Amino acid sequence: MEFFRKKTSFPFMGTRKIWYGISFVLVAVSLVSLFTRGLNLAVDFTGGVTVEVNFSKEPDLEAVRRAV
Repeated sequence: MEFFRKKTSFPFMGTRKIWYGISFVLVAVSLVSLFTRGLNLAVDFTGGVTVEVNFSKEPDLEAVRRAV
């Protein structure tokens, strides 16, 4: 069974050093970004629940804390 009629030839082994270099640069940038910015551990990774509530007027903060 033939899927492609055109014969293609790409020098995969001949260009491997270029791809190794690109891969090394991308890994290095990723590691630098990881160590400088750190991980963004949101609530789904740290555990817990986030609840956002909107009030029509300024609520009594102590009453809300007691209710929760």
